[in-house]
Amino acid sequence: MIRPFETHSFKDRTVRDLWWVLTGADLLAAECCPIVPAMDRSELSSQLAPLEADPAPLHEFVAGSVARQPFRLGAYFEDLVGFYVAVVLGHRVERGLPIRVAGRTLGELDLLFEAAGTRHHWELAVKFYLFLPGLEPEPGESFVGPQVRDRLHRKVARLRDHQVPLPGRDEASECLTTWLPLQSAALVRGRLFYPAQTDWRARQPVVDLSPGHECGWWCHVEALRDALPDASGYAWLERFQWLAPIDARIDPVEVFDRDGLIRSADAMGAEWPDDHPRSHVMVGLDADGMEVHRGFVVSTGWPGEFL
Repeated sequence: MIRPFETHSFKDRTVRDLWWVLTGADLLAAECCPIVPAMDRSELSSQLAPLEADPAPLHEFVAGSVARQPFRLGAYFEDLVGFYVAVVLGHRVERGLPIRVAGRTLGELDLLFEAAGTRHHWELAVKFYLFLPGLEPEPGESFVGPQVRDRLHRKVARLRDHQVPLPGRDEASECLTTWLPLQSAALVRGRLFYPAQTDWRARQPVVDLSPGHECGWWCHVEALRDALPDASGYAWLERFQWLAPIDARIDPVEVFDRDGLIRSADAMGAEWPDDHPRSHVMVGLDADGMEVHRGFVVSTGWPGEFL
């Protein structure tokens, strides 16, 4: 069975999440807006190797976002990037800098840092969207977040038109006196999920999206028996496990066979209320327990009237 995900031998889950954050496929195309250049994997592997022996500094750095209830994946993602830039690379860093003019907040800059005399601004995001064919005239408008009101084309437009270029606006300069000039770019990771009973690995060609973005499948819970892609085993994921690929030998997941997974999905779906969109993420595993595909199982009628 082919493993479509690049994995690393790091055994600590948080270190592997950091590796995925820094080396994962871009969600956005370079034509959309400036994106953070790809990092040298060999150099990065050496930089992160000490964390395999002692991941405590990383665990301590992300402890606030990990313990937050409800857990916010975006805050955890930002902490991982912040740790790499501030602690691993040792750069001067400022995070979450608000841009306020005449008492009005224009926005907030996710990450500022200085490296080798150059000052950088990175906008950070990790996003997951499901593709609903025919939802809008343009395919780029047909990606919907699991909580439904989050739409990919709106997020892309805000990044491209507002968040990344914000430091270049004249009215922002007063808030950035110690940082200008800045080089701005976006670091956006995530996955897009396509209907399971289609060629979901083909990816939808959409302007602004990287053609090599990570992808998965989705289906309604009542269709899972017919739609579930083949694998040697399956596991449900908690939200904090949504980043790096799963290794069931070391990650805390319960592995099901096909029938067991479907039975658990039926029981879960029976408890979901009809008046609220629900979803759960699962992975397919090969015989070695390594992730080979990932999917969203959503409630009956999703997204229904919630768009």
